[in-house]
Amino acid sequence: MNSQSVNGSEIERAIRSLDQKFMEHIAARDHEGLANGFYTDDAYVVARGRPLVKGKNAVSSFWREFMLKDVVGLTLTPSQIEAEGHLAFSVGTYTLRTIECLENGKYLVVYRQGEDGGWARAAESFISDD
Repeated sequence: MNSQSVNGSEIERAIRSLDQKFMEHIAARDHEGLANGFYTDDAYVVARGRPLVKGKNAVSSFWREFMLKDVVGLTLTPSQIEAEGHLAFSVGTYTLRTIECLENGKYLVVYRQGEDGGWARAAESFISDD
């Protein structure tokens, strides 16, 4: 496999832009916008202590429940973004802010490029450092 580091590339800029918009939707507590605007139809979310989440409806429900935790913000800090064909991944750290606390952790997101050339989350996992 010939994966390529995409530092400074068009793909990296696209994924960083998606991350920024994703963080804005988290701050707005917009679970439907998250599911419909950022995930593939058959997307997976893998979170510690939670059942496997699959598909946009389940992703929307996951984020709706997540928002009940009084989430006020999220910061994603990618440490690596790479692409191969129509797939890319981003791995890094996050800080989740709620009314009561800060949570730090790690994440991995796999993106799939659609026929329109846009990128969407096909699978993601995040794990708290706590």
